[in-house]
Amino acid sequence: MDQTFWGVMQITLIHALRHSPPPIEASFERLWPDARLRNILDDGLSADLAREGKITPAMTQRFLDLAAYADAAAHDRGDRLAVAQCSSQS
Repeated sequence: MDQTFWGVMQITLIHALRHSPPPIEASFERLWPDARLRNILDDGLSADLAREGKITPAMTQRFLDLAAYADAAAHDRGDRLAVAQCSSQS
């Protein structure tokens, strides 16, 4: 178990692509095996981005809503939280 200042880190990853979680999970397993991961997927974000050609205010709000959900769920469990976003949302 990771005995750093932070203890065991619960990391919630927000994805806009279905194929994103497996390589990210593999990297965490290799580089930070004690981290506990949870995944949130809204593959409609990438489809909407492709259709619109830009990030719209509605897409930004959806992502913020997902981050708020991840934060609330972490606090309910007493976990620590970091949110990593998909590159299509940066």
